[in-house]
Amino acid sequence: MPLSAHLRWGGGGGNRDEFANNLALSLDELTGRCRELILELCAELLAAAGERARVAVSGPAVGLIDEVLDPQMRSFVLALSNDVYEDDHDWMASVATVLAGKAPTEWNDRDLAAVRARLPQRLAAFNRLRALHAERRAADGLPFEALRISVTDPSGAEEARLVGVAHDERSAVEPAVDDLLARITEAVGSPQRAHNAALAILAERLLAPAGAARTDADPPSAKIAEGVL
Repeated sequence: MPLSAHLRWGGGGGNRDEFANNLALSLDELTGRCRELILELCAELLAAAGERARVAVSGPAVGLIDEVLDPQMRSFVLALSNDVYEDDHDWMASVATVLAGKAPTEWNDRDLAAVRARLPQRLAAFNRLRALHAERRAADGLPFEALRISVTDPSGAEEARLVGVAHDERSAVEPAVDDLLARITEAVGSPQRAHNAALAILAERLLAPAGAARTDADPPSAKIAEGVL
């Protein structure tokens, strides 16, 4: 730690005061960086989940607690559902602690790498559980608005996801999609081929977070609950 404060212990009173001040600054910097890191992980989690706020993740997690048997996955779902914190940092710190098996303040570089590797895997499993849960609700005749998309690639890897467009985003998203499809149609020759090409690319990207290897083989197939694309 003295090296991190850019000082050698000199034994004199002046050096001790300077050392103490620099040590305090170094500790403050480390604490601040730890907080920034947790918030970065929170942003990565929400981006991978396709959500803008943690309540969109923690809310569905509550309904899955009794459906998860695997101990590690159950701990992850419990941490996601535990939305009793005032800010995103404390919520994500709890989730990250479960992923690493230790508090973020105790991490080293290997722990951080392990969390970044496990997060997309656990989140992909969580998304599949959400999709299955929603499918069962739909089968039971309960209200259900989101679409369930399932994608399978030639190797058999599968990803299921609930998707939807927020009401305040639809007016911006639909024209952008229409413009994109029009440009693809010009390139491939027909609207149907344009839709198929766009869906294939999106399906590949949907599989990517789960770590599925993509090849130049046939494109993945995509199905949506309530209909087949």
